[in-house]
Amino acid sequence: MSTPYLLEDNSLSLRPLEPEDLCRLYEWENDTTLWQFGSSIAPFSRYTLKRYIERAAESSFAEMGQQRLIIDLNGDAAGTVDFFDYDAFNAKAAIGLLVAPQFQNRGLGQTCVEMLCRYAREVLLLHQVYAEIAVTNTVCIRLFEKCGFTRNGTLSDWQKTKDGFVDVAVFQKILG
Repeated sequence: MSTPYLLEDNSLSLRPLEPEDLCRLYEWENDTTLWQFGSSIAPFSRYTLKRYIERAAESSFAEMGQQRLIIDLNGDAAGTVDFFDYDAFNAKAAIGLLVAPQFQNRGLGQTCVEMLCRYAREVLLLHQVYAEIAVTNTVCIRLFEKCGFTRNGTLSDWQKTKDGFVDVAVFQKILG
C-alpha cells in the first residue's frame, strides 16, 4: 500500500488504522502510565476499539471530528498521532502524539509532528494546529518548540494527576 508523500519519510510513515492494530491500540489505550498525558480515566474494551477502527475506516475527518494515524516504522507500529477537536469553521484542530516507549529517543516525534503539520496545511487545509501539554512534560514541550510551535498561555491546575493538579501549556502553530 502506498501512502501520500506527505505522510512518508524514509522508513517512517503515518498510515490509517488497520484491524491488525487492535492489539497494540488496546495496549496503549489501557496503559495507565500514559493516562497522565491525555484525558483517559477508564480502560477501553477490545470491542470498543474494534468499532472505533471500523468507524474510522468508514467516516471522514469532518464526520468524526478526529483522525488518528499509526506511526509505522519499518512495518512496526511505533505509536499514534491524531487530529482532534476539529473546528471546520475556524480551520483548526488539536494534535496529539504517542511514541511507544521502546521507540522513543530516535527523533520520531519531531518527524511525525512535522509531517502532521504539512498534512494539516496542504491536505486538510487547516490554518492552525495546537497542543495542550502538561508543564511537567518537558520532553514534549521541547519537541513542540523545535517544531515551531509557540507557547501562548498556561491553563492553571488544568490536568489532574495522582499527585494533584498540574498546569498545562498551550502551544499553537499558524500553518499559513
